[in-house]
Amino acid sequence: MAAQGHDAGTVSPAIAGMTPLFDADSNARVAVRLFEHIDNTTCDQAASPMLVDPAIYSDPDVARLEQDRIFDKVPVLAAHVSELPNAGDFVTIDLPGNRVLVVRQEDGTIRAFVNVCRHRGACLVDEESGHRRVFSCGYHGWAYNCDGALRTVPYADTFGPLDRAEYGLIELPCEERYGLVWVIQRPGGPIDVAAWMGPEMDEILTGYHMERFEVVRMDRFDERMNWKVAEDAFIDGYHLKFVHPNSAGPYFYTNIQVVQDFGRHVRAITPRKVIDQIRFTPDAPIDPYVTVGNFLMPNTTILRHSDHYESLTFVPHPTDPNRSRIDVRLVVPPVTSDEERALWEKNWDILVKTVIMEDLPLNRSLQRALGGRGLKPLILGRNEVGNQAFHRLYDELMATPSF
Repeated sequence: MAAQGHDAGTVSPAIAGMTPLFDADSNARVAVRLFEHIDNTTCDQAASPMLVDPAIYSDPDVARLEQDRIFDKVPVLAAHVSELPNAGDFVTIDLPGNRVLVVRQEDGTIRAFVNVCRHRGACLVDEESGHRRVFSCGYHGWAYNCDGALRTVPYADTFGPLDRAEYGLIELPCEERYGLVWVIQRPGGPIDVAAWMGPEMDEILTGYHMERFEVVRMDRFDERMNWKVAEDAFIDGYHLKFVHPNSAGPYFYTNIQVVQDFGRHVRAITPRKVIDQIRFTPDAPIDPYVTVGNFLMPNTTILRHSDHYESLTFVPHPTDPNRSRIDVRLVVPPVTSDEERALWEKNWDILVKTVIMEDLPLNRSLQRALGGRGLKPLILGRNEVGNQAFHRLYDELMATPSF
């Protein structure tokens, strides 16, 4: 779990652009549950512990099956809309089963294509982001419009017969929702983000109005760990004071969460210790006193703070189950001054320090250990409700037939 920026020991009131986290009735119910847990040193719990086969973190056959049964079917986060504000703006993202080019169109829509030239299969765009009116392959100069249509074939009179309409870029399912861009890596299938999220999480994410915000910082971190190891780390609230003794640990209650399981996705509400300031103010909004983790199956966590969001997406490596990539975004209200930008830079530094210097070293070591021979099943406690939900959902997806 990432630490909140600013001074984590003080309250940062909700600011313009952030909608209230709960209505009055829900706010009161969650506040009561949080204070009951704090007073009794308890947390929401699953019915029983859960065993997990350690092979899922390192077995190449499992990783290949994940491609067919999860990532070929399920929408994953590719970008925030602020990363593509104008027609011709693009971002690229490498998913485990396809290289992807996402482009803002002239009509304002966003489309996604396989980032591969149709001629000889060269990568069409190497840059992570930018702006182009035409995408030209550096190998033989084939060029494509922003809508994927084949525009130019150099020396066409010597190339031979070619139906250009059949050789545009291969389109991928893509949808813009909640101010975020979602794609499915396999061509030809349907995409319905709202249906995948389900009514509860769809309402929550719609209410966040992230389309009003912008990505002020984004980075990608290549890591030597399975994507599920990374996802596990950012679901649980059990590790805070142990892994983050001098950063997040002193400011958050460890092992105290209210967890809402929506079937495919989970929302976990973790109290900051300053919540004690409103113990005798039952009608006070709890937004400034909690961090909310929204785990979106299969591989994204969106952390909601009182004044900004942080998204973390855990992308499997195409061939090595012991590697993955973490895409981290700091999503904030529109920046209007140098002072605000400096404030968000401080937040980014805290986020990166907490994640890169504290969470990830431990999990790199964990990944190495998980490759050992003869390991027995791992165990998730009743208190690790979010992690149990993740593995339950993972098992359900892995049990579904492939295409």
